Amino acid sequence: MNWNGQQFFEWFRHEVESKFDIILIDSRTGVTEMGGVCNYQLADVVILFVAPNQQNIDGIVRIAQSLTDPKLIREGRNGRPYL
Repeated sequence: MNWNGQQFFEWFRHEVESKFDIILIDSRTGVTEMGGVCNYQLADVVILFVAPNQQNIDGIVRIAQSLTDPKLIREGRNGRPYL
């Protein structure tokens, strides 16, 4: 079954952008489906925090690299660049 999740979150993004200047979204730690929606589809700016250990540093580097992946920006963000 297709729940049209991408369309819903695009609608949601447009709704909140029309009402507020700044919106803060705290997504769950780790790599999760909702974290992907928050980081890729909803965000204009992503701020990443990490605990100082090698596993977390390695993970945050992978996420930061993926946020600049041209294919993900084109497909996951409909070409909308980060600010």
